Amino acid sequence: MLSCTYVCFISLQVRDLMKWAAGLHAAMMTEEKVRDAASAQTLKAEHEALKPEIEAWKENFKAVVEQGRLMVQENHYAAMVRW
Repeated sequence: MLSCTYVCFISLQVRDLMKWAAGLHAAMMTEEKVRDAASAQTLKAEHEALKPEIEAWKENFKAVVEQGRLMVQENHYAAMVRW
């Protein structure tokens, strides 16, 4: 059972969250230099468009944190695994 908890935690919850966060990070990073107010507004609008997506993932993030805390509290064998 302990092994299943860990595998489910890592393979489903954490992997999905990490994949989403990496995609979000890539979407927010830009090499393009903002040179005027119009391009700054455009970039700001693009970033603000991501806010609903971030809010939608908030509960997933909380669930992953809570599952990790439970694993630590229960002295799960993988609780001290560092990435």
